[in-house]
Amino acid sequence: MRFRLASLPLLALLAPVLGAQLLGATPATPAPALSKEIPAKDSLTEVESKKRQALELYLRAKLLAGEAEFEESVRLFRKAVELDPADGQLRLEFAEELRDLGVFSEAEVQARKAVELLGGTPITRRTLGQILLASARDRAGVEAASAELKSANDAQPLEPSGAIAYAQTLLRLERPAEAVPVLEKILDKGRGS
Repeated sequence: MRFRLASLPLLALLAPVLGAQLLGATPATPAPALSKEIPAKDSLTEVESKKRQALELYLRAKLLAGEAEFEESVRLFRKAVELDPADGQLRLEFAEELRDLGVFSEAEVQARKAVELLGGTPITRRTLGQILLASARDRAGVEAASAELKSANDAQPLEPSGAIAYAQTLLRLERPAEAVPVLEKILDKGRGS
């Protein structure tokens, strides 16, 4: 049986009853209590409430993307970012989805903000570099992508997707001699060396 997102509130209402039945409790025997209670929405501060709403929107956006409803997914991602603009991981996920959809200008904005918020971690730099590489129209664009991908590759030289993207920039910049050792490292890792 497949549930749609609209039926999630109904499931939340039925969960205590269904949970009791699944645990073998009878109507006279209450289900065991959960060890950690979820705070009521009223007890959350405004910031916590916005973060919670952003998380809910993010989860719905990921589900919609999985069902190939990309326009609605992007709309929900935008709302989530509006609610929690300081969440670097949320922005990174949004940038990756936009990259996958070919919306490179907005993906670049989100990726740059993620780099800023998350302190330039290798994954944020790799994502930004991949976006810059995909949208590069000239040598300067490829060089900008190469700089981000080099930074990510220096931090994680055995991460295959970053190493391959970095090697691609080096090849596009006509520097194959520099691309060879980058690719050899990941090949050696694959061989168990």
